[in-house]
Amino acid sequence: MAGDSTNKVQIQIYNNITKEDFLNNVYPLRVPVVLRGLDIGTCTNTWTVDYLCQHAGKKEVKIHVCQSAQMDFLSKNFIYNDFSVFFFLSSKLCLQEEKYYLRSLGDDPRKDVADIKKQYPSLCNDIILPDLFPQDHFTSSVFRIASKGTQLWTHYDIMDNFLIQISGLKRAVLFSPRNATDMYLAGNCGFIYLLLLCAS
Repeated sequence: MAGDSTNKVQIQIYNNITKEDFLNNVYPLRVPVVLRGLDIGTCTNTWTVDYLCQHAGKKEVKIHVCQSAQMDFLSKNFIYNDFSVFFFLSSKLCLQEEKYYLRSLGDDPRKDVADIKKQYPSLCNDIILPDLFPQDHFTSSVFRIASKGTQLWTHYDIMDNFLIQISGLKRAVLFSPRNATDMYLAGNCGFIYLLLLCAS
């Protein structure tokens, strides 16, 4: 559902959509949609905790750690900790009193764009990006893993994006840009481009 200040709007679901149909009939509408039936690769079957630890376990990553399920970007109610992917996945997600959130970054977070092909070369062949745009139109691919029940701060996206949910469930609440002045916004943190999500 996408909502504005007065009502909720049903999101259109498309099954096995073709590139031509998407570009001609869906994308021009500039509204959120759900796309089902696309081939996104073997990741839906292979990306278990054991598999991720085996193929990316040595990689050092920076994790948001929060005592609350509601992470707040403005108050910064979280800290950053450095863990290996193995340590993060094999132990940290089990602790219910803290919430953990991995958002993949480049080697130099200030300059490098998040790119699963560069940051996770041992995993990138498991996922297929939707063949709905030319590949050179993709700006970045952000790999994410979060503790169950983690809630991220409200934010806006600068670029159009696909959210690809690999495992678990994610509830996304979308607001129309027309309602921005009614939302008591503070600060700005538009940062999401393409989401490659693996939530627990």
